[in-house]
Amino acid sequence: MKKVADSYIDNKGKPKAKTMSIIDETKMTAVRNSLDDLGAKLNTVAETDQGLHDLKSAYNDAVSLGVQSGGKPTSVDLISLLENIKKKRPELASDVDTTIRIVRAAVIYERHNEYSPTVYGLSIASPDAMNLEKYNKYGDAVKIAPGWDAFFIKMVEASQKGSSDTTSVTTAVTTQVTEGAAASLSDSNSEPDKKMTTVTKPGFVSRGNVSYELRDPYRGASVFAGYYLINGSHTLSIGTQLITPGKNGLYQIPAWDGQWYYFPGNKVSGGSLWDQLVSIFSGPATKPQPLLVDMEFDDTTSGGYAEYNSWISIQDRNRISEATLVTYVNTSNNHPETMITPYIITRDGNALFGGDMEKFETGSRVTSYSYGFDLMTKTPDEYTLSQVVTGSNTAMTYAILPDGTYAAGIMAYYDNDNEVNTDQFRIITIRNGAVVSSSIGPLVQPK
Repeated sequence: MKKVADSYIDNKGKPKAKTMSIIDETKMTAVRNSLDDLGAKLNTVAETDQGLHDLKSAYNDAVSLGVQSGGKPTSVDLISLLENIKKKRPELASDVDTTIRIVRAAVIYERHNEYSPTVYGLSIASPDAMNLEKYNKYGDAVKIAPGWDAFFIKMVEASQKGSSDTTSVTTAVTTQVTEGAAASLSDSNSEPDKKMTTVTKPGFVSRGNVSYELRDPYRGASVFAGYYLINGSHTLSIGTQLITPGKNGLYQIPAWDGQWYYFPGNKVSGGSLWDQLVSIFSGPATKPQPLLVDMEFDDTTSGGYAEYNSWISIQDRNRISEATLVTYVNTSNNHPETMITPYIITRDGNALFGGDMEKFETGSRVTSYSYGFDLMTKTPDEYTLSQVVTGSNTAMTYAILPDGTYAAGIMAYYDNDNEVNTDQFRIITIRNGAVVSSSIGPLVQPK
């Protein structure tokens, strides 16, 4: 079995995450019993608002596996989840360590390649891609033991509703945290004023000089630099990067030279008769159109690559399929490698994945999708980002973006992929392949 695992991992080929482990099935009963005991204690912790935030953020921070459209994983690495629970709730360290030892003992052998994040051989269902209807439908396929199952149901509910909705005494604040509101987030143990609203959403407080302090009452947010295309009255995401605060604990609005990852346009040449017809009827071939994709940061792999996920659809001949575009970026030189995995959604709502592709077929019509918001209402929504017909050498590069208006800002992700932004962005204009203006200010609808 080790030879099989080694052969699979060591076979070099497409830039794709690969993992394989050998499990001692005779020890799975011990794993199940340990999760049962631990789950009962986690279920008690999850009954408090703070505990619910801590445990849901432990899932958010765990290594994601089986990521589908929208960035929701079907499972997470179990050891990664347990380690994050221990960080969030150190009073459970002894119980968590016991479970970790039992899980590690069940994994005889584990291998993963340089494109995979560090994993440990066993995964467990994630609440993010599930609801109670699916949970009950899958039955024994996702159920572990009574104690863990009761805890997991709470996580599913928190994931679907947002944990701020799970307690009647907590009201979410939808606006940015101001200095006045931030004062109510004191870490003191004094009795809170019953007239004041508990702030559950993170918020940014400006500290001047394009720097911000993150006020995160439940310590569950991850902070990213966000990059956007300003398309008329809408702001469309083109990517995120994980960032950390400076030595002073503050986050800075990114300095940006206008470079990012995308597919430069190139003309369609050759290909089948269908390819040529698609090219003709797709519109005037005055200038090849670039393909922008929403590069959502996912993780850093064990080989040091930054992994990004994007969601697209591909029309090839008479077939249309959704696809996940996974990009691995060499952080030393910004060189990207991409892998395209088409899939279809079955009648029961599951994703059925097809064969991987390293590049698009010539003449395919590719549509990319993005999250964003309306500049006037700030209402979040899903958008079509780009739609192009691919050429024979359509490949991703890191370069100055196509002409247009773009913005870079800071966002905090929390709960079930909710986000909050700073009130200021770096707004740049690119003309003729160069940044012609760069300023700091709020995003407003153009007149």
